Amino acid sequence: MGNGNDTGTVRMPPETEMSSSDTLNSHPVPPVPSSPEQQGWAQRLADVSFGNALSITLIATRRNLAPLFLASLIIWLCLVLPVIGLPVLDFAALLAAQDLLPVIKATFSFRNLLIDLIVMMVVGSVAFAAAIVAVVRDLQGYRVGIRTAIREGLAAAPSSAGAGLLVTAIVLSGLLLLVIPGVIGLLGLVVALPVCIIERPGIGRSLSRSWALTRGRRLTILGLVVLLNVAGSVVDQIHGALAAAAPGLATAWTILYAVSLLAIQMPILAMPASLYAMLAAAEARRDAGASAVIG
Repeated sequence: MGNGNDTGTVRMPPETEMSSSDTLNSHPVPPVPSSPEQQGWAQRLADVSFGNALSITLIATRRNLAPLFLASLIIWLCLVLPVIGLPVLDFAALLAAQDLLPVIKATFSFRNLLIDLIVMMVVGSVAFAAAIVAVVRDLQGYRVGIRTAIREGLAAAPSSAGAGLLVTAIVLSGLLLLVIPGVIGLLGLVVALPVCIIERPGIGRSLSRSWALTRGRRLTILGLVVLLNVAGSVVDQIHGALAAAAPGLATAWTILYAVSLLAIQMPILAMPASLYAMLAAAEARRDAGASAVIG
């Protein structure tokens, strides 16, 4: 995915090819840094400060635009299609009707809605898993082809979908109860899906490992989450202002709004994968330091 573009103060090192015949389990850890360039990048990746985490997330987004765009588009469709009713509602009847409510009541189908949600959730899980594979392995120094990313996304989709549902249930429960427990849960479990997809420890252990990896880093993660969500809110506000100022251009504003949301969604999708790569690198660095002291 990557091409060795300049990352600012440190260039990303040359990557190890990972062909479509490889499996991620055969590459459980990043390549051992051997050159000064690789050592510099490994050191930067292990720096989980706010500014560096934001920079790494944006670098990962720029270097993996194709898988992130496809995943963002598919996930956006997962959210939108069941709402607009494909194939929940009879669009021909809606267009011909003057009173929409009776047509909606007559044609709405929970069965079709459920089918839509299941199909889109499966496709969305594969797309998100493939994007995580691409981002994490790119930051770790592997060149992952799109076929390999999709294949690994397919393999990890069932467990990652289960982990995603469990994380969502935990976070929403916390938000509904007292808000703060939900926020803490989100910050502690933010890398549960990358852990589940990359390390394959199972759903329960993915959550516990995410909790351990994020310990001591949750203020940094909170800053990233707030910043990216504020950016999304700004896009919402701009769209509303433009639509109110020039209602005759509503279609153009809607298209621009959709494109802007996809642009914001890409770094939001890249953030958990980037954070996982950084937290895992920091952990490996600490373990290496501890081993050196013991030795």
